[in-house]
Amino acid sequence: MLTREQAGDIFDRIRKFSSADENEVLFSGGKFALTRFANNIIHQNVAEENYNVSVRTVFAGRTARAATNKFDDESLRRVVEASEKLAKVQHPDPDLLPMPDSSAAAGEAGGRARTDALPVLSGDRRDCSRTAG
Repeated sequence: MLTREQAGDIFDRIRKFSSADENEVLFSGGKFALTRFANNIIHQNVAEENYNVSVRTVFAGRTARAATNKFDDESLRRVVEASEKLAKVQHPDPDLLPMPDSSAAAGEAGGRARTDALPVLSGDRRDCSRTAG
């Protein structure tokens, strides 16, 4: 199992390797198991544990993402490098929102960030005015 401390260590190493204006790191994975039956008999049982890290980098409105399931320094350095190279060749996105700072990311209740300040999508155009609640 990937612990909070292990994820924090991986995030710190990714930040160290990155030269981007902003970094986003998403962790996913866990234990997965499959049992197959034939004629009321188990004929295959497979179990695996796998974790992934997805790195998004931002340079002046240009953004890209790369992912890996290897957490050694060289693999993390390569995934950051791949994300940064891809981001640098993208066109800037004028609608790209900044990533939340650490206090906003922690949120108020159970780690969920507040969403009342996000723009509301209406129809085919983006309405960035706040709706009266």
